[in-house]
Amino acid sequence: MATNAELDGRSPPAALSFTKCFHEFGGFDLDRRYGLPWDSFYALWGEGKGVEYPDPRTAVLTDGERTWRLTNYVAFGGNVHFPPNGRRHYDLENRDPVMATIEDWRIGSGPGGKDEVKAWSNAAFAPYREQAPDCMGPWLIYWRQSFPGVDNRQKDDAGKRMKNWWPFLFY
Repeated sequence: MATNAELDGRSPPAALSFTKCFHEFGGFDLDRRYGLPWDSFYALWGEGKGVEYPDPRTAVLTDGERTWRLTNYVAFGGNVHFPPNGRRHYDLENRDPVMATIEDWRIGSGPGGKDEVKAWSNAAFAPYREQAPDCMGPWLIYWRQSFPGVDNRQKDDAGKRMKNWWPFLFY
């Protein structure tokens, strides 16, 4: 059972910390981050729904009825269905870059200790296309290498080294 200190935000239990950080990394907090009516791009399933990137810092989303324009858009780590520059579910073909922190997420190598934001495109996972040519294979190999693992440099909300995510995925 979690103690009061663990539940008041000073030292969250490992599973709660993992869940919060995974939602951030995977873009499952877009409602909080950008004021959207849903938490992730997963809601954009079907004809006439998706994301366009007119430039690396702008995302234009449509749910088939309404459109949202996100200026100063920065993708974090993407998720199983959407690489950072994905326009629709399972889009591995978009070559256009978007601004993302996937390679520095919660490491803080940028100015002022913030995560480094840089242009990211599907060229990042191109080396894995032959190794895993089916479905989302090349993206998933690349993406999982961005997870906090043994001796990772990612920091939790308290500024401490983030716990390794891999035990949460297998146990």
